[in-house]
Amino acid sequence: MRENELMLAAEDLQHFYTISMRLNQTREYRELLHLVLEEIMRVVPAQRGFLLLRQGDEIVPRVVLPTGTGEVAISGSIVRKALEGGEAVLTRDARLDFAGADSIISANIRSAICAPYLPRATRSA
Repeated sequence: MRENELMLAAEDLQHFYTISMRLNQTREYRELLHLVLEEIMRVVPAQRGFLLLRQGDEIVPRVVLPTGTGEVAISGSIVRKALEGGEAVLTRDARLDFAGADSIISANIRSAICAPYLPRATRSA
């Protein structure tokens, strides 16, 4: 490894350590969810972020960033594809990749990433 790569690796380790400390010091569930999304938003350059959780048969937003943005529109098409496929969905041109999806058009979604958290017990082998 070159010196430049070592410096970048050290910065990454420091960042992961800081995140780990923040997460481990958080005891309240809602605060933890908010913190997780905050950290994701630091890494992924996005205008908005949503942390969705299953509530019965529904998927509902539990954390929305930035806060105070009023009512939010979430693409059911993107969420459904991520959940059904069991893996992250990344689109740089949502209107092309999800042509005809009303949720993409009405929310004016240009690009998106949706990564489901699937505990090992719920994954198919």
